[in-house]
Amino acid sequence: MANPMNDAFSTLLGALKKNGNDSLKIRQRPDYQEMLKEINSHNWVRHETTGDLVIDNPEMKRSYQRMIMLSGSTSAKNNLFREDLDFLKNNNRGLGNVVIDGKPARVKANRGFSKLTDPRQVKFNDRAKYDQSLKAGAETRDYRLKEGGKNSKEVIKAMKEYGIYTPENYTEFQQWNIRSVEDYISTIPKGYTAGHAKSAAKGGPMTARNLWKEASGENYSRQHKQDASDELLDAIGADRTWKIAVGKYFGLIEKTEAEKLFTEDDMIEALATGNWKTVLEKRKAAKK
Repeated sequence: MANPMNDAFSTLLGALKKNGNDSLKIRQRPDYQEMLKEINSHNWVRHETTGDLVIDNPEMKRSYQRMIMLSGSTSAKNNLFREDLDFLKNNNRGLGNVVIDGKPARVKANRGFSKLTDPRQVKFNDRAKYDQSLKAGAETRDYRLKEGGKNSKEVIKAMKEYGIYTPENYTEFQQWNIRSVEDYISTIPKGYTAGHAKSAAKGGPMTARNLWKEASGENYSRQHKQDASDELLDAIGADRTWKIAVGKYFGLIEKTEAEKLFTEDDMIEALATGNWKTVLEKRKAAKK
């Protein structure tokens, strides 16, 4: 026998995708009322210290996952059921941090919440690991080379290995990197994000020559799982380490033929196909 709650969720999700979130019309739908009844059947409370939503049984977890998927966000302001749930009406605190089974967690999905196909894709990550991941991510994305930071130390180490370290050289490289990264990011069109040729998770530096534009969803799902080989990255001139970036800036590493000739689109094609030699031949032919 079909579960009426599953039917209500499915039909309401279909209506939202087809017609959008017209609050007044949606709230009058029977399937909305059924889902609201399910959500209200649980005792929703917030943690007395952190204010995070407490989820303490499997049924509550399932209702939460459905609520987030239907809302397309963990924002309290954007929650589909906000006007009809007491624990949301007068509280703008987000729903992304929760306490589940007694443990702090961060809610996350492997793609945007509005693009999920199953409520079970709403995941609960260990908060401590999540916070550590954010900290590590902030460090690797530091293109300004904050004093004492991981990237700053990498640059200084590379300069010393080349025998060129001076405070003046460091500042010169730092300022160049800030300008070049910000100039590149400013050219990225809406709907795209800055992907890494060599992912930060695998040591790729935050330099303009290690960035390329890609669709936001592709970057989010790909992350560091599909990095190109070091051979390919070296051939097209991508900065796969801070040492390489420093060496190129100060003329200690010669640019490859592909790096000299490639446009950004050539670089993107080479990264996407893995066949840089064919892309290079096409570029050389176009210049004849």
